[in-house]
Amino acid sequence: MHALQRLGRAIAVSSVLASGVAVAATDSADLVGSHWQLIQFQSNDDNQPPLQPTGAGTYTLSLLSGGRAQLQLDCNQAKGTWTAVASREHSSGTFAFGPLAQTRMRCPETSLEPALAAKLPWVRSYRLERSNLYLGLMADGGILSWQRLDGRDGPRLWRVRQLDQAVSLRLVASQRGLVLRELASGTVLTNLGCSTADQSWCQVELPGGGGRGYVPLRDLESEPSAPLR
Repeated sequence: MHALQRLGRAIAVSSVLASGVAVAATDSADLVGSHWQLIQFQSNDDNQPPLQPTGAGTYTLSLLSGGRAQLQLDCNQAKGTWTAVASREHSSGTFAFGPLAQTRMRCPETSLEPALAAKLPWVRSYRLERSNLYLGLMADGGILSWQRLDGRDGPRLWRVRQLDQAVSLRLVASQRGLVLRELASGTVLTNLGCSTADQSWCQVELPGGGGRGYVPLRDLESEPSAPLR
């Protein structure tokens, strides 16, 4: 049996087990406050190659407290809600996104944004395996694979995304926080961990002990040369 089909069936079985004996995922630290980077989408059709991002950190998912979801979809952002019910083992269960409000910038032709945005409403299940999150689409529609990006298991180094303007390094995790300095696109930063605040801030350190501060997660991407911890 195809490995993806085995994983999909395992997710489906765990979703059935969730009925009647489930624990709300919002009561578990496994998903709440976690941040993820898309690895690939794999269809159950063996004739279709996996869809993989062309740039690290371009597609991220933040599952915040209170059932709030934030996503970076290449050049666009989306906000909405998420719900999950864990199975008895807490590592799998049912999962669904609520309506997602999304910006409508025109991304490059190679972007996965249209395909990913179209698949998110059909997610029905999840499974956690170490630092990976697998979101299964309904009717064996395929699997969205994500890798954890938070302070526990995320990249050792961040890099400031390619943006039209500099990113502010702030003293506290707030847009009203004192600006310590401006960071140019491509600046490499040490990852000190991400918070579960509304805008998903990450504490970072400048190279060579040049100071610490906070930057919004949406403005960061993993540094390709740095392995995950």
